Amino acid sequence: MSRRPTIRITPRNVAHEALAHILDDLETDEIRVLTRLAERLRTGMRVYGVLNLARDQRDFREVEAREEVEDLLVYLACAWLSKGGAQ
Repeated sequence: MSRRPTIRITPRNVAHEALAHILDDLETDEIRVLTRLAERLRTGMRVYGVLNLARDQRDFREVEAREEVEDLLVYLACAWLSKGGAQ
């Protein structure tokens, strides 16, 4: 009697399957946006290590998000000014 391979249901597999179902409903530009976000997550993983929300001590809501928005505003202001935008 041959044995079937054991299929393990892991949180990663469940998350992957959920994402695959969502991707099936999206069109090209929506997928491009998600791909860009995934690239940013992959870069963060390479720089800072694997994201583990259960153990991460950063304050994403109050500190991290605010600092990222502030950085975005600086980058946008620089881009606008360098293109001869509002002075």
